[in-house]
Amino acid sequence: MPSCPIVRPESVRLYLVDVHKRALDQLMARKRPATPEEIDAAKACIATATENADWLDVKKELNSGEYRAMVAAHYKEGGGELSVDLSRMGGITRVLAYVLGWSFIGLDGQPLPFTEAAVKSFDMGVYSDVVEAVDTHHAESEQRIEARKNGQGGGTSSSATLPSASTTAGAMSGSTPSIEMSTS
Repeated sequence: MPSCPIVRPESVRLYLVDVHKRALDQLMARKRPATPEEIDAAKACIATATENADWLDVKKELNSGEYRAMVAAHYKEGGGELSVDLSRMGGITRVLAYVLGWSFIGLDGQPLPFTEAAVKSFDMGVYSDVVEAVDTHHAESEQRIEARKNGQGGGTSSSATLPSASTTAGAMSGSTPSIEMSTS
């Protein structure tokens, strides 16, 4: 059965508290034991993030056009040359590629529209949390894509195994070659 290569437009909600929970897990798992102060600080971050209840709605997976646009956004053209656009580094292109909306409010107390200008106006702590959440989601998305490619993701893609030369020779003698199909 042929496969469908189109990315289904789906979104998922990421909670920023999960960034701080992962940070605490990493703190506890490191070789050097965490100090009580480090643990208390991490727990305080979790408590604040839980109280704020901030979230991001993001694309579950980028399609090839969105992915290429995200990569291309790191570069700028000038004087006939291509160079890295340093203002687009530090996670902003990934945030702009994935994020669809969020729970943040503006200085006026109203919902803050998702725009590049809004992202650039964040304080560095919130910006770091957003980038970390999106980067983790992106890495998980890449792992799902790789698993699908390797036949481990439960997808419905199929691949044909072409007949060998001996099978093809058999086809010329009147027998029908078989083409194996596998679905993952």
